[in-house]
Amino acid sequence: MSDNVPSERSLTLGGTMKLQIFFLMAFIILNAAPSFSAEWVQAGNTVWYFDKSRIKYDNKSGDLLVWEKGILNDSTIKSFQVDFDNGKSSNDYTGYDHTISQVRFNCSNETVSLISYIDYRYNGEVICSYKYNLDYQIVAPDSTGEVVLNTVCKYVKDNKHKNK
Repeated sequence: MSDNVPSERSLTLGGTMKLQIFFLMAFIILNAAPSFSAEWVQAGNTVWYFDKSRIKYDNKSGDLLVWEKGILNDSTIKSFQVDFDNGKSSNDYTGYDHTISQVRFNCSNETVSLISYIDYRYNGEVICSYKYNLDYQIVAPDSTGEVVLNTVCKYVKDNKHKNK
């Protein structure tokens, strides 16, 4: 056997070493990459949260584009499930976990417009999702919506959040 030809053992060790280096480099790169996970902040004492890391501010209109996360109350879920059981809805809410919605807030006018929402099960499966093209609605005083609006608007004002 020629001295220039590597043995089977050296090929295996070299391949193993290269694989280890590859996984080590992948681990370092993935851990050094910025995280794009949500940063949910509770709105008052409600079951609604907003993602402070994804608030978008429109300099022209003054609107805020906000992602919200909430948990619908049991009576709402039961009514949805009754509609499903009675054939009035195609959405089975068994295993419901949470809702993610996207809204537009106008802090100066105290108005809100729902853009979309998605209902999820515990396992991450989508129950249903809808997109809307709704006009702005005035937020009712002393409502959960008012708490969320005021919390988000205060957060943006306090943090001078001028984001894209």
